[in-house]
Amino acid sequence: MQHLIGTYECKADAKGRVLMPIAIKKQLTPVASGGFVLKRAVFNPCLELYPMQEWMQLMEKVNTLNRFNKKNNDFIRRFTAGVKTVEMDASGRLLIPKDLVKHAQIGKEIVLSSAVNILEIWDKTLYEKAIDEATLDFGALAEEVMGDKMKTQYHNPVLLEDTLQGLDIRPEGIYVDVTFGGGGHSRALLDQLNEQGRLFAFDQDQDAHENRIEDSRVQLVAANFSHLSHYLKYHGISSVNGILADFGVSSHQFDQASRGFSTRKEGRLDMRMNQSQTLDAQEVLNQYSEEALSELFFNYGELRNARKLANKIVSFRSEDKLETTSDLIRAVQPWVPQRIENKVLAQIFQAVRIEVNDELGVLKSFLEQAAAVLEPGGRLVCISYHSLEDRLVKRFIQSGNFEGREEKDFYGNSLSVLRKVGKLRVPTAHEVQHNSRARSAKLRIAEKR
Repeated sequence: MQHLIGTYECKADAKGRVLMPIAIKKQLTPVASGGFVLKRAVFNPCLELYPMQEWMQLMEKVNTLNRFNKKNNDFIRRFTAGVKTVEMDASGRLLIPKDLVKHAQIGKEIVLSSAVNILEIWDKTLYEKAIDEATLDFGALAEEVMGDKMKTQYHNPVLLEDTLQGLDIRPEGIYVDVTFGGGGHSRALLDQLNEQGRLFAFDQDQDAHENRIEDSRVQLVAANFSHLSHYLKYHGISSVNGILADFGVSSHQFDQASRGFSTRKEGRLDMRMNQSQTLDAQEVLNQYSEEALSELFFNYGELRNARKLANKIVSFRSEDKLETTSDLIRAVQPWVPQRIENKVLAQIFQAVRIEVNDELGVLKSFLEQAAAVLEPGGRLVCISYHSLEDRLVKRFIQSGNFEGREEKDFYGNSLSVLRKVGKLRVPTAHEVQHNSRARSAKLRIAEKR
């Protein structure tokens, strides 16, 4: 199948058959003779459709896993849940088995999200809700279990083409990548600059500096992006043509057990993006009051049982100090429902990580500085991975503040120095399949007035 990017709406008839849109039917027909595999999606309340050949190739990788490993067994069981073989009839209709219809809560109106070798089949209402609601950094389990067989490389950039389009790059321009990481976005951006163009790349994580680009046009800055204005001024730069920010934890950081970011790896409770700072996850969990812990779980993890979780941690630490990721999991496990354990643990770790790194405070400072240093017509591209980040970015672009309070001048013109460019962009199913970190990504573009 060729690239088929985007979403398509269709309907299900009374028998539960989905009539494929002409564009999708045209792509599926050449592989229809081999049949298809339809299964529950691992991370979302939808279904996934694979051409049989693609499914068999994927299962060859899965079958290389050691089944005597419990984590591997848990992954395989979840990944293959609800697998059914299905066929598309001559009219382009696909009959969805009743148990899968029930699982995905599919009604008459359906959304198909498609790219290359997989179709996500959603109930329309659930799809729209999933786009609007909070999302977390999903995919850690698949990345860790499958290792090099499926996980993305450190430098594999998320939403790369959308990012480059959003920046509307001028070859001679000055650009900033405030989250250098593995350098994937920076390298692609640099390829579009001429000899006069310049790129400033920020990253406070020393591990990222191993990926430095040896190019006279690039200046790598070992600092947090909350110091954007200061370091640009230090290098004699008063304004720039474009700024890119890809927030969140990199795959590399999740993979390093010693950093303490992952719920699936045994490691010290650290979670510092900047290894030179003193505040870490151990201090937060062992020294913060029960009330302070409750507030950060509620505000940063969006957890309804925040008080119970905080109480459980305080009770645990009265007998044993929390030192490792396993200690934290053992402390809260009695209050974590098993059916949503992975999600809740991710929310808990997210809350602690945000507190340790002051992520929301840093984000606010960055957005205000970015708006100031962009020249008129300059572009800002932000990639967020959970609703707390995305909400701040969205509000600041729309209103120029973080409360979403629209302010206008005497003539009714917006006082925001930025204007929104295009719609919210999210990864295709194809990108998510090949880079699970991209699953929860949301990209927004703004231009300075």
